[in-house]
Amino acid sequence: MAPSREIYLDNVATNPPLLEVMAAVTDAMSCSFGNPSSSHRSGEWAGKLLRESCEAVAQLIDARSDWLTFTSGATEASN
Repeated sequence: MAPSREIYLDNVATNPPLLEVMAAVTDAMSCSFGNPSSSHRSGEWAGKLLRESCEAVAQLIDARSDWLTFTSGATEASN
């Protein structure tokens, strides 16, 4: 899909993702789709990716990774 020339002003609702983010998500969804709480190989791989992602985010914001909780969206995070 070609980049849009549209000027998007509703960034409170969402933002267009960076190409690097889309690539990482596509990779994770196609290769690491196991339940990260499961003990089978797919789950263990997904858990490893989740821990590494948490560490990377924590480092970006200068926080401890055990302070972070990933949620599926704003409603879940608020609750």
